[in-house]
Amino acid sequence: MGGCRAGQSLAAKLGPDGIRVNAILPGPVQGDRMDRVIADRAEVTGVSFDEMREDYLRKASLRRMVEASDVANMALFLASDLARNVSGQVISVDGNMEYV
Repeated sequence: MGGCRAGQSLAAKLGPDGIRVNAILPGPVQGDRMDRVIADRAEVTGVSFDEMREDYLRKASLRRMVEASDVANMALFLASDLARNVSGQVISVDGNMEYV
């Protein structure tokens, strides 16, 4: 939680200058890297790739992986005037990932 307080402190310090500070915490991002992580974990635990992938998906209430565009869209939103009063926040883009 130290990072959260640091971000809030930075937001408080920079806010008077019109600078907003937020953090985006992405969940597992779909792609080659995540496929390698899943494959390695499946091999270690002795289950198939598909079973391990389903295990990851069950831990997210939306039952899907994050796409890079999801993280990019959040960054664009936070950088836009639509988020002009959003500062000092830690925002997860993870489909409500419980744990991995």
